[in-house]
Amino acid sequence: MRRRLFFKDKVKQRLFRSVSCSSIFDSLRRFSGKVVIITGSSSGIGQSAALSFADEGASVVIHGQNKERLDKTEKLLLAEGIPPQKLLKVLGSLEDPKTAERIVKDTINKFGRIDILINNAGVLAKPNINNPEAIENLDFIYQVNLRSVILLTQLALPHIEKVKGNVVSVSSTVSVRFSLVTFYALLKAGLDHWTRAMAQQYASKGVRFNAINPGATKTVIFEKNGFTGDLKKLHERWVKKTTPLGRFGEVHEMSAALKFLASEEASFITGVCLMVDGGWSIGSLGMDQI
Repeated sequence: MRRRLFFKDKVKQRLFRSVSCSSIFDSLRRFSGKVVIITGSSSGIGQSAALSFADEGASVVIHGQNKERLDKTEKLLLAEGIPPQKLLKVLGSLEDPKTAERIVKDTINKFGRIDILINNAGVLAKPNINNPEAIENLDFIYQVNLRSVILLTQLALPHIEKVKGNVVSVSSTVSVRFSLVTFYALLKAGLDHWTRAMAQQYASKGVRFNAINPGATKTVIFEKNGFTGDLKKLHERWVKKTTPLGRFGEVHEMSAALKFLASEEASFITGVCLMVDGGWSIGSLGMDQI
């Protein structure tokens, strides 16, 4: 009886059976049919974002400069059942402007559109730098953390405008609070201001610009920049002491924030730099934490 009430005739029964389960699930996922570019997706927040967007139906473009780690992200995506036709891999350093050009060109050649750009790639300092205040360190961080973001966005924008898509960048909480990583903090502050300026400029075109500002997050960036041994332990104690929630952030928490800002649920949000930091940017501790 209940079955007859749901399917009023045999034609509808046959129609229902002809629709595959994957098609039904695809239609329920937030990013079904969308094409998402995620820079710096060979590890950490970017890798988590690639897996997360793909899990919700998106075709994803992954990027990194370390072939071994980028291949690992690709294998993780394939292991999760993401079909190869919904995946594109681009290897290269964003220090080189041709990498940004290749990301956009290859994406359009394969998918024909760009809906969402996640500017995630970033560096804390130039590798093997002895003096963090050296101008060559500033130049390197600028090239990767700000200039490449602006260039890639400019190249992708004509395609994003066509579909009224959006751009979400990964900044940092050090853009708003004092930090010992002076140049990194300076350029992340620049990224925040650029995000707000672009949000204002492109609002009338239906393109949204937002950013997330992660606090200390469990990624390889600290170890890659010398946070090992006693320094690592000191840093961990400091983070837990100065973060009201008392812990590091997890990469899945950052990718969840990225997905929210990129989704239709955030359709009335633009020009926002969202602190995802366990309260670190508040700048104070509760009485029970002193």
